Amino acid sequence: MAGALVPDSGEYSQWVGFGVGSYVEMQNTSEVSVSGFSLTSVMKIRKTLVEITSSRARVEIDIRASSQGQTYDTKGVRDILASPPPEKDREEVVVADEPDAQATVVKRSFADLFHDRPWVEVEEVLDVAGRSLPCRRRENQKHVDGQEIRITTWGSDQIPGGIARFESQVGQTQSTRSIVTGYERK
Repeated sequence: MAGALVPDSGEYSQWVGFGVGSYVEMQNTSEVSVSGFSLTSVMKIRKTLVEITSSRARVEIDIRASSQGQTYDTKGVRDILASPPPEKDREEVVVADEPDAQATVVKRSFADLFHDRPWVEVEEVLDVAGRSLPCRRRENQKHVDGQEIRITTWGSDQIPGGIARFESQVGQTQSTRSIVTGYERK
């Protein structure tokens, strides 16, 4: 994860106006359930702005992940570009892990997944780390391969990184919820 370049999908603009040292702390809970087996993982994430220029935001990321009684720590830096290269809507990758076996994996961008569906947007006040903040809730849903995918985000320009809360649901088998547990603007 060190030094990964991340094209801006609005993320750069969510760090502009914040000073070096501004941070956001989030807790991400993911649940997966398949064939009667359930797995829950929890990640505590801290993103700290370590540099901001007219061309990029450099964000240090500390993660503590816990799943099935195991805990893992990782740290990295992301450079979020102000002027990203154009995003590919689709990318096909051939994966071969045995001499006679291969599969083609098609990666689709988030924008491509919902390109034909309008987002529902609503202004509301959300409790974020003990503070009431005005937020913009954005929702979308789509059926893909027989499963409903539902995405909801709550954004606020008062939080470094711009995201107050995020929820996703894929059918009945997978869900993710991220909430801000702390933040500071410098």
